[in-house]
Amino acid sequence: MENVVEDFSIPSAVSGSISFTDLIPGTYTLAQTFKWHYNVTSTTVNGIEAPATTEGNRTLLTITILPGEETSVVFNNAYIPEATFAKPAPPGEDSSPPDYGLPSLCAVPVQSTWDPHIDEDDSIDLVMGKPMKIMVNLVPLLTTQGGIVNPNDQTKNVALSVTAFPDGFLSQPFDATRSGVDINAEGVVIIDTDPPSTLGDYTITCTITVAGTQPHTEDTLVSVKETPDLSLYYTHLSMADYGTVDINAFNDMVTHSSEFIEAVYPVPHVSVLDSGMTSMEGNPVEPNWYGLYKDCQKVAAEARLKFPQGTPNVIGVAIAPFTNNKNNYFAYHGAASKGKSAVGVSFGPTTKGVVAAEGYYSSVAHEIGHTFNLYYGVPEQYTEFNPGAPASGFWPEKREWRSSYDFMGLVPFQSTSTVWVTGDTTFEPIFSKLKTPNDPQIIFVSGIIYEDESGQYAELPLTWFSMPYGTPDTVPEGQYALRFNLADGTSVVTSFEASTTMHICPGIEAGEDLQADYPGLGEIPLDFAGFAFATTYPESTVNIDLLDTSKPEGQQVITTIDAEDVVPSVSAYFGGFRPPINSDGSSVFKLKSTVPVKFQLQEAEGAFINDAVVTLSYAKISNGIVGTQVEAITNVQATTGNLFRNADDQYIYNWKTKGLTTGTYELTATFEDGKSKSVVVSLR
Repeated sequence: MENVVEDFSIPSAVSGSISFTDLIPGTYTLAQTFKWHYNVTSTTVNGIEAPATTEGNRTLLTITILPGEETSVVFNNAYIPEATFAKPAPPGEDSSPPDYGLPSLCAVPVQSTWDPHIDEDDSIDLVMGKPMKIMVNLVPLLTTQGGIVNPNDQTKNVALSVTAFPDGFLSQPFDATRSGVDINAEGVVIIDTDPPSTLGDYTITCTITVAGTQPHTEDTLVSVKETPDLSLYYTHLSMADYGTVDINAFNDMVTHSSEFIEAVYPVPHVSVLDSGMTSMEGNPVEPNWYGLYKDCQKVAAEARLKFPQGTPNVIGVAIAPFTNNKNNYFAYHGAASKGKSAVGVSFGPTTKGVVAAEGYYSSVAHEIGHTFNLYYGVPEQYTEFNPGAPASGFWPEKREWRSSYDFMGLVPFQSTSTVWVTGDTTFEPIFSKLKTPNDPQIIFVSGIIYEDESGQYAELPLTWFSMPYGTPDTVPEGQYALRFNLADGTSVVTSFEASTTMHICPGIEAGEDLQADYPGLGEIPLDFAGFAFATTYPESTVNIDLLDTSKPEGQQVITTIDAEDVVPSVSAYFGGFRPPINSDGSSVFKLKSTVPVKFQLQEAEGAFINDAVVTLSYAKISNGIVGTQVEAITNVQATTGNLFRNADDQYIYNWKTKGLTTGTYELTATFEDGKSKSVVVSLR
C-alpha cells in the first residue's frame, strides 16, 4: 500500500475535529497550528487516545486509514486562563510555591524582572524611585523540596532577618518567624518597603535560622542608579476613511498602556498627558508608507510641544481606530496581509513617535521599545521566540507573580496579563540607554531624506523649533549628521542614523492561529530615511547643514536650514494653568459665572515673559461632568475679545460662561507660533 502524507489544519476552536471518509488508504500526518491562549491536552482517533508530537508551532499526529475505514480525529484544546500567566502573590487561592526562577534563601529586591544587570559586576541594578518589593524564597527549606523543615509543622521554628548596609536602603529592618505550614502556604516572604531613594551601592544581608541549626547568611549586592521619567503624550487619529477612536476606548488605552509601561520599563514614573477629545488628523494613503511615517513624525513633534521644558524622554503616542482586520487605520495604509492587520508601527530610535491600535494595550510598550532600538533593524522578537521570549518576574504594585512572554513579542488583544518583561533581552538594554536629565538648549528636528538619479534631497514637513532647555533624545550615530555652523566660524556636528526600515507589529486574540511569521508585517524596508528627534542646539548657530557623511568623496550637504527659520516655541515656557483651574481637569464651576483662566511663561533662569500674544478659544466636548472639585470664585469682569492680558507676571482671561449649557468644555490657549495648551473644565 502506497503511503500518502498530507497536512490538515484544524480551525480555531475549544476542540477541533476532522473526519476522513473519501481518502484513499494510506498514512497521513495531521497538523494543528497552535492557538493563542489554548493548549492541546489530548488527541483521539476514533475515540481512542493517540500520541502526538510537537514541531515548531504545530501539533502533529500520524494516522493510518485502512480500506473501507472512516476515521474521526479530535484535537482537545484547553483554554489557558490568565491566572496561569499572572498569579496573585501568595498567600491566596491557588497559591503554590513559585517556579519562576527566583533565587532561594537570599533577599532579592524586585522592581519587575528578577536580577537585572547593566554593569559588569555582581550587583543587581535598581532604579531610584521605582516601586520595589524584597522577596525571600523559603521553599527549599521544606522536606518535600529536600530541606529540613516539615511542611506540616505549625511551630514557629524558622527565623528570618533582612538588613541592609549602609542605612537608607530599607524603610526598616525586617524580622519575622515562619512555621513549616506557613512556608508551605506562602512559598515566598514578600517584604514591603519604600522605593530606593538614594543613589549608591548597598549590601542586603539575609539571615535564616532553623531551630537547632547554624544560621544561613547570604549577602545580595545592589546598585541604585538614576533614570529619568518616561514622558508620554497621547492623542488619537481621525479620518473619514477609517473613522475615529471612541473616547472610552481611548481612555482605556491611556490607562492600561501607561500603567503597564510604568511597571515594565526601568523608570521611576511614567508621566502622561493626553489630548482628551482632541484628535490628530491622520495622513492620507501615500506610496511607500509616507502617511504612516508622517503621522509618527507629527505626534513626536506635538509631544515635545505639549510637555514643559526640561521634560526627559518624551514620546508621542497616537492611538488609531481598529474596528476589525479589514477596516481600520493600518489596513487603510496597506499594513495588512492575508486578512491580518498590524496593530502598531514605529520607525526606530530617530523618530520619537509611534502609532498603536485601540484595544491592544501592550502595543504602546512594544512600539516605544523600538524607539530605544530594541529589535530594530533586526528580526522582531516574535520571529525568534514565538510568541515572545519567556518572561518572569513580579509586579510590586499589584502583588502579582508573572510567568508569560516578553512585550516585544506578539501583542495580545485587551490584555496586559499575558505579557511581561525579560531581564536580558528588554529591561537591561533599555536601562542602559536611559540617562540622567540635563538642560541644554535643544532643537526639535525632523525630515524625510530621498535619493533619485539626481542625488539626495530632503523634505522638511514640520517646522523646526527650538526650546530654551530640555533633555536631548538618545539616538544612534549613523551616516547622517547635523552640522551647526556658529557665528565664530566653528561648527558642532551631531551624527545620527535615520531610519530606513519600519516595524509593524501584528496583534493576536485568544483562539487565533499562532504563526511563525506574518507575511507583509514585521520589519519592512523603506525607500526613504526619516528622523524626528530633539538634540542640543548650540548658541550662536547661524545655519544648520543636513549632511550625508557616508559618501566616499566626503561630506555631502543635502540641504541647509537658516537659524532664522528655526521657530522659538514661546509655548515651551508654559508653566501650567493656575488656580482656580486645576490642570488635571478636575475643576467644576457654576454655570453663568465668570472663570479666570491664568498661566505664566517663565524662563529657566526665572525671568517672566510678559509680551507674548495669546488667544483663548473653547469647545464643548461632552454634556456630562468629568470634574470632581467644585471651585469657589470671586466676581470678576468678563474679558472682551479673545486676547489674554498680562498683569503681575501672569496671563489672564476672564471667561464668561453665561449663555452656555451644563457640560464639559476644553479651553485652549493658542500662542503666536501656532502652538497651543489646553485644559478641561466642567460647568454645572
